[in-house]
Amino acid sequence: MALQGIDISNWQAGLDTAAVPSDFVIAKASEGVGFADPTMQGFLARAAAAGRLVGTYHYATGADPVMEADHYLAVAGDWISRAILVLDWESGSNKAWGDGGWVRRFVTRVHDRTGVWPLVYVQASAIGQIPGDVRAHCPLWIAQYASMQQTGYQDSPWNEGAYSCVMRQYSGTGRLSGWNGDLDLDKFYGDRDEWTRLAKGDNDMVTKQDIQQIAEAVVNIDLNGVKLRDRIIGIDTAANTTRTTTREIKTSVERNDKRVYRLLQSLKRFTGIPDDDTTSVPDLTQSWLDKRVYRITLLLKRLTGIPDDATDLPDTVTLSDTQLDLIADRVAEKLNAMKEQ
Repeated sequence: MALQGIDISNWQAGLDTAAVPSDFVIAKASEGVGFADPTMQGFLARAAAAGRLVGTYHYATGADPVMEADHYLAVAGDWISRAILVLDWESGSNKAWGDGGWVRRFVTRVHDRTGVWPLVYVQASAIGQIPGDVRAHCPLWIAQYASMQQTGYQDSPWNEGAYSCVMRQYSGTGRLSGWNGDLDLDKFYGDRDEWTRLAKGDNDMVTKQDIQQIAEAVVNIDLNGVKLRDRIIGIDTAANTTRTTTREIKTSVERNDKRVYRLLQSLKRFTGIPDDDTTSVPDLTQSWLDKRVYRITLLLKRLTGIPDDATDLPDTVTLSDTQLDLIADRVAEKLNAMKEQ
């Protein structure tokens, strides 16, 4: 099964992605190291709400590839793992055109940070610029037009099958109901599951949904008949704990040097590990405390780059401000919800 869709940018500002017929919508996110397309969020939000699959792309300008990749990911933000990621590799305004090494460094940076290999958009005549090792990981999105005549969606675009690709852009002068202007038309050679797989990538990176699961797992741990959430909010007075408020959590977020240390010390106390500076939190087996603490430990490792093996968690680790803020927000939400019950 194939899917039909469009790719757009600020040049189509005002287009209603829920009104124009499509299976998917790919919107420009960024260009170079400074430009962020102001229409991306609206385009994707409207499309996703209407049940469309979504994607984002970055237009390469040939600046430092790591910096361009970082800029792209900063702009893509919460759409990462929900939308497919794409490197738009064209000759216009691209001083690195012809340099396959630049492409390799960009896609590797994206994968290192997200676990997702981006697609690479390139014209049919320049497929050779994309190194073989990149093509082994990154599906190609090939642009080739039969003509510049206006057209609607095509089931069998001209020259289909002449090269291996996951998606084909076959017109830059497409016409669809709901928009009085030219559109890029694309055919994706896969189904919704394949699109979702490409968007999620390795599936091992921590997302907001993972953080929500961490928060839920933490507050629901049962220790000798007492829920950890009860200890946290002060219901279990025998535990001699203090009531945690949203303000206190937010304040702790601002103390980067102590936040994770305190979290690990709390895990020690609640799991019976000596509360000192010499005993590390072990790699817990899946049978201990059901699977919940094991999952928390595993996700903490992935957050901090520690191998998923028997390596112990250290007493102090470093998380990014974004990761810590998200964790604090989720835990605060859970605590507030419990207090209102």
